[in-house]
Parts: sequence; structure tokens; C-alpha cells
Amino acid sequence: MNSKAPYSAANDAARLPTVKQPQGSNPFACMLDEEGHCITCSDEALSVKVLLVDRETEMARVEVQGKEEEVDITLIENVRPGDILLVHGGVAIACTEGNGDE
Repeated sequence: MNSKAPYSAANDAARLPTVKQPQGSNPFACMLDEEGHCITCSDEALSVKVLLVDRETEMARVEVQGKEEEVDITLIENVRPGDILLVHGGVAIACTEGNGDE
């Protein structure tokens, strides 16, 4: 008979180190290194130009590598047409130019 306690993800999580996030940051967003690579999954974020913003669905139509696509913009505030965003996995993770400041 096995006297081991059943597996619990909470037990695993309790052993992980705690990482402090800056106040107001999204702990699930990718963090990019100096070369634009995601430090979590080593993937690259792509620069895209915003063409149209749908505030109701929090999606934006963007131009990326000569094609139009839709991306989730829920992590970025004040996205406007003309902004340049970094997108990773279909989600905008940073605004590099614009962000409605004009």
C-alpha cells in the first residue's frame, strides 16, 4: 500500500520561488529581452501597424508582414490606428510607437 499523499498542483506551486511583478503589470504577459525575444518561450514578438480598433471586442486589425490579421489588444491601453505594437501569439504585448499620444 502506498502511503504517499495524492498529487496536488498547489503543493508544487508552494515550492516555487515568488517573483515580484511591477505594480499594475500583467504577470501572464511575455517579457522581452533586448533582442525582442520572449524570455519565457524564446519566441519573437512581431512589430505590427494598427489599421483599425474595435473597442467592443478589444481586437485590432493590423498589418503584419504585408498581410492583415486580428490581434487581441486587452493588455495595451489607448491603442489607436497608426500605433506600432509588438505582438506575440496573437496578443499585443507592448506599444513601441504612438499609443494615442499625438
